[in-house]
Amino acid sequence: MQKMNGYLTQMASKRLSWLDDAKMFAMLSVILSHCYPINLIGVDTVGGIIVSFNMQLFMFLAGYTSAKSLECISDWNLYWHYIVKIALHLLLPSYAIGALQALITLDPAAISNEQWFLKMLFRYLLVFASVNWLAMELNKRLNKDGISGPLPLWLSIFRYILFAVLMFVLSKTKLPEFAFYFLTGYLLKKHKLLESIVSSFNSRSSMPIMLSIQITALFLTIFTWHKCYGYNFYDEPFWALFEKNETIIFVYRQICGFGWIILLVPLFILFSKKYTLFSYWGSKSLGLYITHTFIIHTVIERFDIVYPNDWRGWSIVIAITILLTIASMLLIKLFESNRYTHFLFLGGGMEVLNKEAGRNK
Repeated sequence: MQKMNGYLTQMASKRLSWLDDAKMFAMLSVILSHCYPINLIGVDTVGGIIVSFNMQLFMFLAGYTSAKSLECISDWNLYWHYIVKIALHLLLPSYAIGALQALITLDPAAISNEQWFLKMLFRYLLVFASVNWLAMELNKRLNKDGISGPLPLWLSIFRYILFAVLMFVLSKTKLPEFAFYFLTGYLLKKHKLLESIVSSFNSRSSMPIMLSIQITALFLTIFTWHKCYGYNFYDEPFWALFEKNETIIFVYRQICGFGWIILLVPLFILFSKKYTLFSYWGSKSLGLYITHTFIIHTVIERFDIVYPNDWRGWSIVIAITILLTIASMLLIKLFESNRYTHFLFLGGGMEVLNKEAGRNK
């Protein structure tokens, strides 16, 4: 216990508790959404609520946490190093855990069908890094001395617009849904706007304004959620709505997602004052996402679970969610115990291999 407390203290000096708490909250919502059957009473409402905020919150946080590393891409070498890094962090574990699942279930299709979110996040980071590198190169050519200084405002705005357009053009499925959440998180971090908002939370004079914003966001979230109820991004992505002349549903979903972010993020910032065990596991949300889907497809789907269509059914769902979360945590610890499994299945990157190799010298 003392060792864990010491580790949490160490983590607190390096990470933001509210950020990891928000990740863990979103991750638990994802795990819950994967545990209930589609015909259980109330599942449409619960599922509709979760789908309206969990991945939106994740992509907002992804934009926020990746801003610093994306801003460091100023030449080809740094760009290429970043692409390799995110490929090892996101793509490698996605396909590695899929291969392991295929080996266990004897289903070769599992190699390519798993971890859609990780692959989507990789494409977001790849496209933004590419747009950022192109902007830096263009800035060098515009400068007479050939040195890439700070980007002019017009070029910064251009790269943001280009990124958003590419997200809509490059995919007919889920990709367009999260572009604005990612971009908002990125801009708030880049310009340190969220830090300014956070500091105002402690001022009594600003509390009425913040409360008014929260209430407005609440009403907007409720209103738009009802408007887009039954139109989730899995079944009705942007282009499907566009072809049916129902793009207004996409607009409602975007407003609803931002409403949730405005509601939830300030609450985490206000009440997350200490780095806890909950925060610690939030820092491992990538591993939890990978391991819980692996356990579902290799273990849980082998059982024919009967869910009574009442409160007993939801009790079973909650119990499975808790057990699945604990099992995922144990599997993460198992993978972390070996540098190669950590590298392959948890996206530890070359840092894990190099760190362990250094210890063994």
